Amino acid sequence: MPGLGTSFGRGGATTAQQDVANADCILIEGSSMAEAHPVGFRWVMKAKERGATIIHVDPRFSRTSALADIWVPIRAGTDIVFLGALIRHLIENDLFFREYVVYYTNASCILSDEYRDPEDNGDGYFSGWNEEKRAYEGESWLYKGGDLSRPQRDLTLQDPQCVFQKLKRHFSRYTPEMAEKVCGIPPELFHKVADALVAASGPEHTAAVCYAVGWTQHSKGVQIIRAAAILQLLLGNIGRPGGGILALRGHASIQGSTDIPTLYDILPGYLTMPHKGDETLQQYLDNYTKKTGLWAHYPEYIVSTLKAYYGTHATAENDFGYGWLPKLTGNHSFFEFLYDMLDGKMEGMFLMGQNPAVGAPNSRLQRKALSKLKWLVVRDMVEIESANFWRESPEIDRGELKPENIETEVFFFPAAGHAEKEGAFTNTQRLLQWREKAIDPPGDCRSDAWFVHQLALRLIAKAKASADPIDEPLRALDWWYPEDSLGDANMEAVLAEINGWHTLEEKENVERPTSNAQHPTEDGVVFGVDRNGEPHHGPQVNAFAELKADGSTACGCWIYSGVFGRDGVNKANLRKSRDYLGHGWGFAWPSDRRIIYNRASARPDGSPWSERKKLIWWDSEKWTGIDVPGFVKGKAPDYEPEVGAEGLDAIPGDAPFILHEDGLGWIYVPKGLRDGPFPTHYEPLESPVSNDLYSHATDPAVNWFTRNENRFAPPGDARFPFVLTTYRLTEHHTAGGMSRFLSHLAELQPEMFAEISPELASELKINKGDYICIVTLRGAIEARALVSRRIRPLRINGKRVHQAALPYHYGTAGLVCGGTANDLLTISGEPNVTIMEAKALTCNIVPGRLPHGQAFAEFLNKYAPQAGQISLHPEEPSVSTGTSGGGHASEGKE
Repeated sequence: MPGLGTSFGRGGATTAQQDVANADCILIEGSSMAEAHPVGFRWVMKAKERGATIIHVDPRFSRTSALADIWVPIRAGTDIVFLGALIRHLIENDLFFREYVVYYTNASCILSDEYRDPEDNGDGYFSGWNEEKRAYEGESWLYKGGDLSRPQRDLTLQDPQCVFQKLKRHFSRYTPEMAEKVCGIPPELFHKVADALVAASGPEHTAAVCYAVGWTQHSKGVQIIRAAAILQLLLGNIGRPGGGILALRGHASIQGSTDIPTLYDILPGYLTMPHKGDETLQQYLDNYTKKTGLWAHYPEYIVSTLKAYYGTHATAENDFGYGWLPKLTGNHSFFEFLYDMLDGKMEGMFLMGQNPAVGAPNSRLQRKALSKLKWLVVRDMVEIESANFWRESPEIDRGELKPENIETEVFFFPAAGHAEKEGAFTNTQRLLQWREKAIDPPGDCRSDAWFVHQLALRLIAKAKASADPIDEPLRALDWWYPEDSLGDANMEAVLAEINGWHTLEEKENVERPTSNAQHPTEDGVVFGVDRNGEPHHGPQVNAFAELKADGSTACGCWIYSGVFGRDGVNKANLRKSRDYLGHGWGFAWPSDRRIIYNRASARPDGSPWSERKKLIWWDSEKWTGIDVPGFVKGKAPDYEPEVGAEGLDAIPGDAPFILHEDGLGWIYVPKGLRDGPFPTHYEPLESPVSNDLYSHATDPAVNWFTRNENRFAPPGDARFPFVLTTYRLTEHHTAGGMSRFLSHLAELQPEMFAEISPELASELKINKGDYICIVTLRGAIEARALVSRRIRPLRINGKRVHQAALPYHYGTAGLVCGGTANDLLTISGEPNVTIMEAKALTCNIVPGRLPHGQAFAEFLNKYAPQAGQISLHPEEPSVSTGTSGGGHASEGKE
């Protein structure tokens, strides 16, 4: 998130998990860490044993709440108001860490005179809104003069155009009273949290923030996390021991899948995917290379990536193969091609490690989309719902789909389990660890890597037999990996390529290695060989600083450089910690740095803020300390760049955030976000109440993915009076494919349930254990009622609002079955990363069993009328056969 001083938009923890034990206060919000991340939670418990205050903010009282010192119940989807009130409290009472804020953040930077804030007119819009495009044009958000590398600054923070004064005004109405009105949090509870965080600020103290998908899966998820970043920067908690922000990732390599992306809009190492118009490499570089900071080396990163892709086929004469990269023409997210499937525009799809028939929003629509494909490849360890939807889905039971009419040909490939394959994965704290194979997979089961490798070999062979120009990128692909006895690619060879190496073009008379492994020579240089035993590449690079833009280096992911250097040691496989940060156990990107931006752990003059919280420091000649310094080793604290300096030479000696052109942590984001430079409260896309802060109800830039089968309830729709949120159980894993088929886990959580308060149960005449139906405009599911004080009604602007919570793991396959919570969700797209809103919507609850067969349609039409016209313009009311609304929400347009 840009507010952390990073351009890594999909995030990575700014600190090591075990470093949380050094925190004096820990705020957990958007996560039930004890349940969803129990291993990492042990460090929270270690901090508590040392005297830290643990705060849990969540709609439900969970296992995390039970172990916290303070539990704060909150209405789902209102986190920005709560965090904004904390920000205002720090500013109004002069409780922020002033020296840190003045020198290390952009609070002092002067903004353009054209900048306008939502507070200037109260409508919820920043300057630059283009109604026709339904998007912001962000020129007015830049610093005064437009130069991000050398901003004008007022270190007194008094200039009315400086970021600090704009921040103060922006959050001026986010008072404790507003937090009570919008979030349902009493002022006395708010102040208890504020006091705990303030007590954990300053030279002697630090606080950490932990979040998960409870923050990300919102129509304003990026901005919720931005609010946390602002809070942590004001408190001086970024880059310091026991501080930082931890993005708790829900699977072993979710972090790795954004670093080396399975995402459509970025390349490895958070390089931008080329867009239409970036037709040449030079045009691309002109658009994305910065003059100052670490991104000034963008040419080295992208050219080395292209050399890893295309090898000797990538030359200076052909732009290193840049022309073979696809160019984005719009939003190519999963939700866009879901609609293509529904409309018959897509022939086939590969599903690997994903189960959209249960795990994706509006799963009912997902299953129908799968039925429109000609072919579908599913790789999994068990026959999940996405493989058998044509035979056993709720739509088959209801007659909405008929097996004899579904032409989709499903190819089910048995997959290897995690103990049956080797390779690196990356966890929450950016830590690469190596998984060794314990045993070969049984029968025809194979790893994902085997499948991709063998598929690539076959496709490349077909491309080489073709003269069609469209096959040229495949013909040029450098697919060189040695294989094991099963035909699986050697994973250490893949890791070596990700790390990066010098290419053979720059070295003559290369020594021929003697095996299909990394081969160290006498001087420590490591070479690789291909499947034919031929030398494939030159010596490994030791760090991304060695990468070049002239084709002499190749690197699969620049931020991972160093994991497999010239010494031939696979550092992801190290297992001997030598300090409390875990150095010697795995490898943390970048450069095995466990706390990023750790220059901020020292004062501007280079001395530690305190003996208790020291991490790295200036010893009069170089930066040294407990962690790997995140700064140029020999750059003195008083270094001032010359006029016209570029790259890291342009970053002053007291500017820790080297990924930014100005070297500062961004309280205000002058460039890079699509929905505003400051976090702003908008209601969820479905809400039982109106927006009390602005006349515009929802995030203006959000993508609604409007369609008849994906409708939204208007604000305050009387048919859907309850807030609905979803959560994870410890006993089940994501869509359930790895847990619902296991007898011991199935026994622990055997049935789908909905958690409701005793007050709501009394209103609806529901007893504990009764069957109930949860209904939205997308569908309805059945569950057992779990009547519990763990979830409580809130007083929102004088109105009692009830919340209901559902686990999301159940489906129709496995030893235990149940209603799919994601059937109820909308497909929507947060403006920056196109994630859906899964943690705050509205529903109705109907006592009794859910009808089967054709009676389901009658039930759904009664409680959520399915006919109606969609309103595509935000000012037009929806038309529906229902009693109120029933079509599209009050605003939004594709």
